Amino acid sequence: MKFARLTFLLKRITNKVAFKRPQFNVSPKLLVLGFITLILSLFLVQNIANSLHDLGNYEILSNEQAILEELQQENEKLVREKSYYQSPYYVRLYARESLNLVEEGQELYRVERSKTYDYDEIGDRMEGIDILNNRYWWRELIL
Repeated sequence: MKFARLTFLLKRITNKVAFKRPQFNVSPKLLVLGFITLILSLFLVQNIANSLHDLGNYEILSNEQAILEELQQENEKLVREKSYYQSPYYVRLYARESLNLVEEGQELYRVERSKTYDYDEIGDRMEGIDILNNRYWWRELIL
């Protein structure tokens, strides 16, 4: 009997002290609607992230295409230069300039100079120029 009374008192105390969980009355329709909303919001966030990633890739792609166009133009220019340098006209012109060749009817002259002028020999001249009537010349220059 003592145990029964003790058990009864313990149950009463635990019922008063114990944390009571709030009871939610949620309908199954509301649970399904919340679940669908959660799934749709996850898909929306994923689509936004993919769109931003694609936008970054588009910018990178457009920059690379611009670089590719510049390289293609440079390649076309180099191909034209290569064909020009391999042409018979350029080969003949280069041979004439480098080997001093002449065509029929042309004369080749050789100019011999006694001394080449060396600009390092001049040196720095730091002599002043004295003008007797410098006011007159300043007026002429400015006015």
